[in-house]
Amino acid sequence: MVFVTGSDPWNKGLKGVQKGWNKGVPMTDSAKAKLSESLKGRVPWNKGMEMPDETKQKVSESCKAHWAEPENRQKLVDSHLGQKGWNKGLHMSEESKRRVSETKKAQKRKHTPEHKAKISKAIEGENNPFFGKHHSGETKRKIADQLEGRALPESVRLKMSVSLKKTYSNKKLREEMSDRSIGDRNPNWKGGISFEPYCQSWADKEFKESIKLRDSYKCQNPTCNGKSHRICLHHINYNKKDCHPGNLITVCISCNGRANANRDYWEQYYNDIMLYNRQLAHDQKLLKSISIAEYTGKLLFLKGARL
Repeated sequence: MVFVTGSDPWNKGLKGVQKGWNKGVPMTDSAKAKLSESLKGRVPWNKGMEMPDETKQKVSESCKAHWAEPENRQKLVDSHLGQKGWNKGLHMSEESKRRVSETKKAQKRKHTPEHKAKISKAIEGENNPFFGKHHSGETKRKIADQLEGRALPESVRLKMSVSLKKTYSNKKLREEMSDRSIGDRNPNWKGGISFEPYCQSWADKEFKESIKLRDSYKCQNPTCNGKSHRICLHHINYNKKDCHPGNLITVCISCNGRANANRDYWEQYYNDIMLYNRQLAHDQKLLKSISIAEYTGKLLFLKGARL
């Protein structure tokens, strides 16, 4: 393009952003390749230059005003509908991870308390994309499988411990957290059933000891983490008035606490264990009354096999 001295620009006197001649026209792959090739090795004119604070403020205010309009946000959403992310299924190489990590460490960028408060307020309640949603059982299982056997380094565990101790040393914070999880504000709230009385058999120590004796005074959870050696009785269907022996199982204090969440899962889990234990006890009793050959023949008959 040749500029003639004294000539007026084509857009002189025009205000606002002008519509480009190629607006809405997608660039062809060959044009993209040519443009990419022509820019290789070229150093940007503003490389290494720090943007003035005044300019940053103007850019920030402009972006806030633009995205404050629901129409603009909807346009962005519509433009991405049906598109597949260019990096979907791709994994960052170890070299890329290292470079990203070094860049972030060099920046030493930390959010101010005011900025953290703004982020927290922007995604709380209905503004949170996961508001009102829950992980499916399949998703929970996948997450558990991925985390199984994973051990945090000692240095990371030490940092987490120091951070948590510092956080919970604040008495006011502890009181606020407690207040947010009391009564119907607790996600595990079941209408106050914890205040209901137990059945009459629950006061009978001999009855409770008989259940523990039946279970050999051991936690019946095969996945018990072994953190606690204290045992107690757990109501499988969570009904404290149902003290039938088939509804009671011996577990440790730790496993009993784990069963307070995801109750549908644990109810089915412990019912399956009780079913297995009853079948095992039945088989052992049967073995004492008949010979091994007779027992094997009975099993084969039950399975539909012919001797």
